[in-house]
Amino acid sequence: MTDPTHTHLQLALARLDIVLQRQVARQAAHWTQEEANQWPGLYLSPQQAMVLLQRPFPATPFPPLDDQAEQPYQAAIQQLDNQLAAPPPGSRLADLYATFVLDSFDEAVVILCFAAAYDNRYAKVIGFLHDDLTQKRPSIALTLDLFAPDDRLARLVQFHPTAPLRHLLHLPPVENAPLTAQPLQLDETIFHWLLHGRYQPTHSALSPLPPCPPAPPPPCVQQITVNNQLFLLTGEDEWGKQTAVSHLAYPHPTLTLDLALVEDGGWETAVRHLLRDARLTHSLPVITHWESCLSDNTLPAPLLPLLYAHPAPLFILSTNPWRRGFSDTTTATLPPRPVQHLAIPFPDAEQAEQLLAMLLGEATTDHRPPTTKVQPSSVVRRPSSNLDLAAVTGRFRLSSGQWRDVVRTVQSETEGEITTAALFAAARRHSNPRLGELARKVSLRHSWDDLILPTDQRTALRELLEMVRQRSLVLDTWQLGRKMVPSRGISALFSGPPGTGKTMAAAIISRELGLDLYKIDLSTVVSKYIGETEKNLERIFREAETSNAVLFFDEADAIFGKRAEVRDAHDRYANIEVSYLLQRMESYGGVAILATNLKTNLDEAFLRRLHAIVHFPMPQVAERLQLWEMVRQTAVPQADNLNLPLFAQRFELAGGNIRNIIVQAAYLAASNGQHLTPHHLLHATRRELQKMGRLVSEGDWKWE
Repeated sequence: MTDPTHTHLQLALARLDIVLQRQVARQAAHWTQEEANQWPGLYLSPQQAMVLLQRPFPATPFPPLDDQAEQPYQAAIQQLDNQLAAPPPGSRLADLYATFVLDSFDEAVVILCFAAAYDNRYAKVIGFLHDDLTQKRPSIALTLDLFAPDDRLARLVQFHPTAPLRHLLHLPPVENAPLTAQPLQLDETIFHWLLHGRYQPTHSALSPLPPCPPAPPPPCVQQITVNNQLFLLTGEDEWGKQTAVSHLAYPHPTLTLDLALVEDGGWETAVRHLLRDARLTHSLPVITHWESCLSDNTLPAPLLPLLYAHPAPLFILSTNPWRRGFSDTTTATLPPRPVQHLAIPFPDAEQAEQLLAMLLGEATTDHRPPTTKVQPSSVVRRPSSNLDLAAVTGRFRLSSGQWRDVVRTVQSETEGEITTAALFAAARRHSNPRLGELARKVSLRHSWDDLILPTDQRTALRELLEMVRQRSLVLDTWQLGRKMVPSRGISALFSGPPGTGKTMAAAIISRELGLDLYKIDLSTVVSKYIGETEKNLERIFREAETSNAVLFFDEADAIFGKRAEVRDAHDRYANIEVSYLLQRMESYGGVAILATNLKTNLDEAFLRRLHAIVHFPMPQVAERLQLWEMVRQTAVPQADNLNLPLFAQRFELAGGNIRNIIVQAAYLAASNGQHLTPHHLLHATRRELQKMGRLVSEGDWKWE
């Protein structure tokens, strides 16, 4: 089947052949016989120079032929013009003319440049007409001679950088050359588009995207009608922004320019190519990583006019909500253009559940033909029938792209059915890992059976656990999060003497939630320099927002202490630090647990903002006995007369101290006799009390 574009090109090239033949005839008609024998095209005689000077610019360099010689050329050109007036349907050449609004002169220049790149014979003829066979690209002067001999000055404006013709041409720089001597070259992308119909991106940062929406759109774009807006989409959810663009652009394809891949200084050229290629392929242009082109939060000056002049919807994606440059003052001299700002947040629990269900459905659908042989490594994993997606999406705050990666991970690594536990593990892996650089990850090896607390405190901890589990239902579905709470965060205070189980309780809650626990090291946070502590804490909170982890502030009174009366500059800045923490804790969207031995040292404003306060008391005799009895659960060889109830009654110790005693006694038993006896426990208890600085009577050491 004949390509209509090739038919159209053949007609246009035939017309060009006649124009070139006429021009060669005009030049040859003014040579003397002697000049014609002296390598025409490579030699300029004095007589020829005088002829040129007698016809100064902008007159025609060579007068027309006489009427008898000119008539055949004119008739042939007119005949081809009649055929070209009705181009074949589906011609890419005709589409190019219409898309870029080219006139007859522009069209003729495009064909001349195409011919020079297409066939070396044209290049030789062009060199001949230049009187320089080394110049194989048509110059501006030659195009004027060929297609506008009577209107040269007026046609020069069509080579201006903003003219439609310049979208399609490349002008290689030539030093010390006048304007009309500049060579013209058809852009390589345009050449291949006309010749083969295949789009070859001009820039490595350009990539076409299919028109199919990849995921459910964010709610903020569902009701938008696309006309000719310039869309600014901001947020850290890259795939969410791309999904929003796909739905806004549908059913049109999009062409994307990633500014992060553009070298410094190449912004204008890259954007010009994007906008040109988008028109060429009838795609909608998308610019990602917009912040990459900013310098001191300032947009390169040439970009804004280019964006405003584009005659179709345009999408700009940025991480930060940057709007400078799109203000009324800056754009006052530009064509009117509606600008629409859209913030694309991370999907909430309900949206994430829909996305996860869709992705799991796609991941578990086998699109291969029935005859395809499936290897064991490519077996399609299917979700378990009791998969609890709400539990996963309610616990983790991830971007759309991270949820996509979670599904890919469980699909590739899970053997058998995809379970809720597998989704939890994958979600933890794809949460932001950088929090580990700012805090210490705590091992989650304890369970509820290891925590010895009174019934009321255990109940309070379980209530805190359910508060985190049910927050999506309460805040999103029941809509209490719209006005009644400042953020989605859950914060609690664990207070009590050292060793009473505060860190263990935080680890148990994290384990039950399926989240990692990070303990904030105050030595890396608190600084003697004004403002540095706030900066360090802000880094921690910012990373924790996307880490889906539980933050644990031990010895919290060191940074969450009471504000004091201002007596000097140090007091004032200390109060500013506490005030900052008050605001940051209130806006934090994750789970934070504060632990302190001295609850009275905390600022009262913190206590009001906490969702739960759990006091960890010193264990009583029955609870201490449970702690001592933990030695029975180990593999340590033990004597029959340990009499653990006596230890529980005689020594008022916290769980952490009892644990230390059991461990030290085990070391003593390993060094002499390899059998744990009451004397080993008594000796270890004496050492622990000495560490604590406590005095005991000799009667405590008498063994009954």
